[in-house]
Amino acid sequence: MFRPILIALGLVLSACALHAADPLKFERVLKKEPAYQTKTPKYALLAFGPAATDRVWLVWDGDALYVDRNGDGDLTEPGERVAASKPKAGWVREEGHTFEVGDLRVGGRAHKALNILLMPVATIGRGALVGRVDASAILAKDPKALAAYLTIEVEVPGIKGGASGGRVQYLAGPVDLDGVLQFADKLASAPVVHFGGPLQVSFCADRPTMRVDRGSEFVLAVGTPGSGPGTTAYLSYEDTIPKAACPVAEITFQPAKAGDPLVKEKIVLTERCCGANFYDRVRTAAGAGPGTADVTLSFPDWREGDVASSTHNLTVLPGRPGAKVEPAEPNLMTSLVYPNRKAVVRTVAFSPDGRRLCASSDSADVVQVWDWAAKKALHTIELPPSRPRNKHVTLAPDWKTLYVPVERLSILNVERDGKGVTKVAAEGEIHSWDLTSGKENEPIRSPADTSPRGAWVSPDGRFLASQEAAGYEAGQKLRSAAVVRNLETGKLWKLDGSVDSAFSPDSQLIGVSRFDLGDPVAPPVIKLVDVASGRERAKLEGPDKDCYLTLWLFSPDGALVTAHLQGRKPGRPSEIWFRDGRTLADRGRFVGTTDPKDVSWCLGHFSPDGRYYLILEAGKKFRKLHVWDVAAGKVVRTFDVGPNAWQMAPSPDGKTVAIGWAPERDAEQADARDPDPQDLPQPRVTLFDLAGARPPRTLIAPHGRVGTVAFSPDGKTLAFGSSGAVHVFDLTK
Repeated sequence: MFRPILIALGLVLSACALHAADPLKFERVLKKEPAYQTKTPKYALLAFGPAATDRVWLVWDGDALYVDRNGDGDLTEPGERVAASKPKAGWVREEGHTFEVGDLRVGGRAHKALNILLMPVATIGRGALVGRVDASAILAKDPKALAAYLTIEVEVPGIKGGASGGRVQYLAGPVDLDGVLQFADKLASAPVVHFGGPLQVSFCADRPTMRVDRGSEFVLAVGTPGSGPGTTAYLSYEDTIPKAACPVAEITFQPAKAGDPLVKEKIVLTERCCGANFYDRVRTAAGAGPGTADVTLSFPDWREGDVASSTHNLTVLPGRPGAKVEPAEPNLMTSLVYPNRKAVVRTVAFSPDGRRLCASSDSADVVQVWDWAAKKALHTIELPPSRPRNKHVTLAPDWKTLYVPVERLSILNVERDGKGVTKVAAEGEIHSWDLTSGKENEPIRSPADTSPRGAWVSPDGRFLASQEAAGYEAGQKLRSAAVVRNLETGKLWKLDGSVDSAFSPDSQLIGVSRFDLGDPVAPPVIKLVDVASGRERAKLEGPDKDCYLTLWLFSPDGALVTAHLQGRKPGRPSEIWFRDGRTLADRGRFVGTTDPKDVSWCLGHFSPDGRYYLILEAGKKFRKLHVWDVAAGKVVRTFDVGPNAWQMAPSPDGKTVAIGWAPERDAEQADARDPDPQDLPQPRVTLFDLAGARPPRTLIAPHGRVGTVAFSPDGKTLAFGSSGAVHVFDLTK
């Protein structure tokens, strides 16, 4: 029952501590303790309420946790010993313990769904916390040391929260600005986590170091400081802090020129992430110099929370040369401005007549349609709130209809057999718009307790396939099913497996893949299914359970279909299987690069004439384009591709492929979540001649990130999505 907690942990590891307040001063005593099974029980204390007068002791004793549920100081009462939960397959794989405590009742208030995860300290420096957590002293003392992570729903007078019964969801640990949250060896030194206390807004994880003429990431959170490392209790903003409420940073810089006045700047942080973070990129103000900057953080827009401000002194480093500014190509005709200037345009498509251009982004908030030659916006379609997806927009082949899957998940806390159970409820629909008028059609509802995670239209426009993810309870594996709808009759039927755009050119067949998302118990399976009837036409099993196998694309004539195989562990090369488009009989195989320390991946695309299959192979240290001759059944040409390449587009005549990429970022920007485009190397598009007769041609775009590339139907124009814009190149020049 701890699965959503683990999900929350993965999200919140980037959200860390506020300043610790002075230690909470009160006598730390327990009236009565049990006979412990270990000789080294460890202690922690939870305090509730503005003055921390309601207290619950926790004592970790091996695979058991004693919880003073009623706050009377007696740990020997019935129901106060909680056994560790058994690890769920595919989730808790490392040494540690999970305790599903449930409800507490202290001070006349009921707090619900307390869950505690004890995890290896050695693991918390991974991912978002790399370089931010120095646990070397702890690990030197005990290489197997465990850190604590807690979640709980708390009754907080005066604040209506988004958890059950209006409670406020809190998170604490495994780290904050002061260190790692660990149970203590002695009662007197036990860490104290304070829930429902006075709130403060402050930096998370670390105080950023700024640099003149560069952007720095400010990441904040609202919470209550505790006593001891890692004890800050973070408040989840979901359905608690109004979406319009944003924290403010007021910054005073030293002037660049001696004798000039101080340079002041006020920044509103408008972005949210991970349930607890408020963030944005902040550049040094014009005229600011190196030295230090005084920062005051406040939260004036959320009056209900009565959030205290905090002050900080940041280091400001001297400026240094950024990415070299290179002139954009003379054949760059225009840069169409996307409505969300911070978003990266991940989907770009030309209309069949080549006159319109459609773009959407990784933020999943708006779709823009232009008359690109006239530089005129035709439609700006604001999308309903949904989980962002890189490829969430689907166009009908005739460009009359736009489809957008909208997925909504909510975390519910229900009671079963006297214990709190966390459920992730799913709902959603596929929205559609008439692209001629820009008006929205009636949405296509998903089956009960499911939400769409992708949608694809058949080439003849008659069928709509979607991947529908089901809601689940903590501890259950993710479940999803492919659904096909007849857009003319409204008939709906399910397929056994997953879909990913693999319709045959005649719209009669669809490719279906089935594999385990968690720990695999069986080899993956791919199938060809009759679209109209749902009847299986052909089936093929993967070689073993330690791989993924996905049906990818049909060739333009439908004679072949490709399946991509990827290993689950390092050391196994990616493969592309070429199979008969009706029987799945073997028609060839590409085997990628083997790296004993890496899991590589491949993308593929048939050239429009079906002569070549273009393979973009990627590992940690390389990107390669392989040109597979379909008739010869072999790679006839390989090109080295620049870093950060992840998408390609073949030209309509089948002679060229365009790949977007960008040079590597410098070390300061390498791990930035949302870097300022001005601080990034200029992205570029390289055009490769598939016959190898001409050298590659590279087009340089303005600063930004790498998005999607697309050719116009006549092959004379190339569109390249990037940060807040679509750059349009004239390929005849």
